[in-house]
Amino acid sequence: MAAGKSQEVSFSVAKEDAGSYSVAVDGLSASFTVLAPAPSVVPDEVEEVPVPAPFNWPLVGGIIAGGIIVGLLIYFFVFRRRVYLEWIGKAKEIVKRNR
Repeated sequence: MAAGKSQEVSFSVAKEDAGSYSVAVDGLSASFTVLAPAPSVVPDEVEEVPVPAPFNWPLVGGIIAGGIIVGLLIYFFVFRRRVYLEWIGKAKEIVKRNR
């Protein structure tokens, strides 16, 4: 290269550790800074989603069956008895008339 001329030259330097570095080439020096990567936020613990309890079908079925049984018992012991007593009363009237 002739005297008094200039030419742009580039150099590549790779540094992995964070910090300030100085570079000197043939009496010229420069510096650069490597920044540490931003810390990634990783949760320590993953929050567990509560699982809802399963529906208790045997309990529901038992309650429905119990209601049906109680209803049938009321029907047979109250209403059927009333019909039976009315029938007995009519039978007694028929017997009285025929005497």
